[in-house]
Amino acid sequence: MWYRVTIIVLACLLLAAHFLRFDHLLLTGVSLCLPLLLLGRNPITIRLLQGALTVAAIEWTISSWSLVQQRLALGQDYIRLSIIMASVIAFTLLAVKFSGDLTKRFKTNRKE
Repeated sequence: MWYRVTIIVLACLLLAAHFLRFDHLLLTGVSLCLPLLLLGRNPITIRLLQGALTVAAIEWTISSWSLVQQRLALGQDYIRLSIIMASVIAFTLLAVKFSGDLTKRFKTNRKE
């Protein structure tokens, strides 16, 4: 279970770094606070975290598209950028899956 939590926290830190790069301090703070939802051990808060990570994956997709378009317009290589951004999107989606697994775990622990 610890590796699931670690991946979720790293995905949130990665998102916070993304927002900090563009000086979105409010979104950076929200991204840094998202892992605190794990402390509640409530399926509703975990679903909220899962939704936020899903929105993060969508944000990564939009950013990737924008960056690739910029590279294409400047005539620069975009393959490495695409591979890196695809890896970031996959990592975030893995965090979404792991947060869903935590929801199932918290539901079964509550019934016992």
